[in-house]
Amino acid sequence: RDPGDLEALVSLGRSLREEEGALPESLALLERAVKSHPEDARARLELARSLRTAGRPREAIETLKGVADPPPSQAPFIEMEWGRACYATGDLDCAVRRIGRYFKEWRGIPKPAQTSVDAALDLGRAWLEKGDRAKALEQFKVAADLGDSLATWYRSQADEALKAGKPEAAENDWKQALEWSPLDPRAYYALGDHLAVSGRWEEALGIWRSLIDGHPDDVHGLSGAVTALDSLGRSGETAPLIEHLINVEMNADAIAALRARLASLKAGESSGSD
Repeated sequence: RDPGDLEALVSLGRSLREEEGALPESLALLERAVKSHPEDARARLELARSLRTAGRPREAIETLKGVADPPPSQAPFIEMEWGRACYATGDLDCAVRRIGRYFKEWRGIPKPAQTSVDAALDLGRAWLEKGDRAKALEQFKVAADLGDSLATWYRSQADEALKAGKPEAAENDWKQALEWSPLDPRAYYALGDHLAVSGRWEEALGIWRSLIDGHPDDVHGLSGAVTALDSLGRSGETAPLIEHLINVEMNADAIAALRARLASLKAGESSGSD
């Protein structure tokens, strides 16, 4: 009804940028938004983000140059996006200056953690390429801390989804938590147990193996992997996991049961070979 509606163009263009294969459509909509409203800072910011995502950072910078006097709510994000585009072009001085301003100034403007993680990573990479390891590590720590906060938020969202009877939403939230904090075992526990209860043993096994990759001595992960293999009819593959469990398990009764299970497996192998 209104092809030039700014809110619709910007919102849809931003949403399409996050969808696989929809970046060209995002660019087309946002270019139309800027053409229709050349003075609008938000339209230019979203177009610049899509241009950088599309591997066109120089065009992103030119787009941002058209913002003469950004409102306070947009100013830090324009500065950050400009700095990220500079990093993509190899202009490290511009990158550290502009992304650094994003973090140090505009203290009163809320800055989404997800956006800030990516900015901190680019800033850390820029400092690393400039040879300043200390400042690079500082920024990577910022990114890690923000990732942990996002993982915590997604885990809490998963808890709320379960209370509301929405297991599919909870599963997605656990996966998002793992994206942001892949070494945090809590989301692995919740997701692995959920998949096991649902009888999705192959997926559960994948989660337990991912957990064990990061935490080789995790009893929950090792036990979950053994249970998943048993349920998949692959008990013959459990011996190495059980041997490891015996070394890391603290409960004496559990250790005794594991030793009996291992002896039974080895006896079965010996009988089969005979």
